[in-house]
Amino acid sequence: MTYVVSGRFQPNQVERLRKYGRRYGHTPSQLVVYFTEEALRKAEFSGIEFRDSSIGRIPYLTGTGLAIWEVVMIAKDYNMDAHKVAEYTQNPIEWIKEALAYYKKYPDNIDELVEENNSMTYEDLKKILPGLRLFKVGE
Repeated sequence: MTYVVSGRFQPNQVERLRKYGRRYGHTPSQLVVYFTEEALRKAEFSGIEFRDSSIGRIPYLTGTGLAIWEVVMIAKDYNMDAHKVAEYTQNPIEWIKEALAYYKKYPDNIDELVEENNSMTYEDLKKILPGLRLFKVGE
């Protein structure tokens, strides 16, 4: 079930929503719903922020360059041990716990990003990062 909620926006806000929507193929109404969900998640998890990236708009650990999916990918290698992840990433344990708590509540999109990363080839990466160069060692 969904509900209709109305709001009043300034003309410059609507234009900014339209401009952003053109870039990503969304209507202003879709963006209002999307950004509202982001704001609610950010209020729930103060150590999380959303950023645009080469793979879309995704949650990051605030104050770092680590996307939540990257923290989770590392955590899976350490059997979800937050202390080991904190040591490995050299971030405070509280930050890692926040990232893992976010993942526990919203696993679907994060698991999708981890799986997508694990299945990427060099050619896939080259499309996202055109300046990428492959170095072969020991040949």
